[in-house]
Amino acid sequence: MTTNNLKKDNIYIIGKASNLKTRLSTYNKTEEHEVIYYQPCGSKENMDIIEKIILKKLEKYKEKVNRERMILPSDKNIDFFKNIINENIEFITT
Repeated sequence: MTTNNLKKDNIYIIGKASNLKTRLSTYNKTEEHEVIYYQPCGSKENMDIIEKIILKKLEKYKEKVNRERMILPSDKNIDFFKNIINENIEFITT
């Protein structure tokens, strides 16, 4: 997910949500966020594992330490993050 302001800086929030509406309500207290991409993981256990793997793979793109905000490289489009998400979901769920 991201906001209009964050999108200008190529910053995206990556993380899990068992209830997307609840997750958005937490973030939308400061600014309106939009979901850019969402994929089901099959189970909460899968979701936890997949999130850890994805955040580890994207660690070098973190905007700040201890945050799930990633900076999309300027030479990439959003499919870069989507592909990493899809690859890990497929690996864990198949």
